Amino acid sequence: MPPCNPAAVVRDFPSESIGTIVFDAYIANSDRHPRNIAHSSAVGNPELRVFDHSHALLGCKAGDGPARLRRVTGKLVIDGGCGGHMHCLMNALSTEDFFETWIGAVEAIADDRIDAIVAKATQYGKLSDGTAEVLVDFLKNRRLQIRDIMGKALQRTDIFTGLAARRLFP
Repeated sequence: MPPCNPAAVVRDFPSESIGTIVFDAYIANSDRHPRNIAHSSAVGNPELRVFDHSHALLGCKAGDGPARLRRVTGKLVIDGGCGGHMHCLMNALSTEDFFETWIGAVEAIADDRIDAIVAKATQYGKLSDGTAEVLVDFLKNRRLQIRDIMGKALQRTDIFTGLAARRLFP
């Protein structure tokens, strides 16, 4: 699959682009580059697919999950500051109109949903009990921090370079 054109993705899917940015920040995904977004601008049938979350949450290095979560706590991550790539859609944005909606969606994730999803992964043998506990704590705390993390990011002049005005988080 060819790499996406971030400017075309943002043009065709402005809300979803911001949703992808906010969600990737929430899950501490350090690897959102043009090769893991599929995009088609077909007239009447534009399409967007976002895939490959192997560098999110517990990361891609076996046994490093809980330590990684501690290292990235409170950090943006999608700026490349914790290793990995700068999020490919960040500098293509020209509006912040949808940030409030997507930040609110992350903030609305209920504790019981986080508990249930992590419990299911543990039940299937994908997480140890200790890792599951660290992951639940990380997701619940990050959900409470996402507004502050994104607000600070939107004030930086080295990222989100396509935004002319920074109104949402003065």
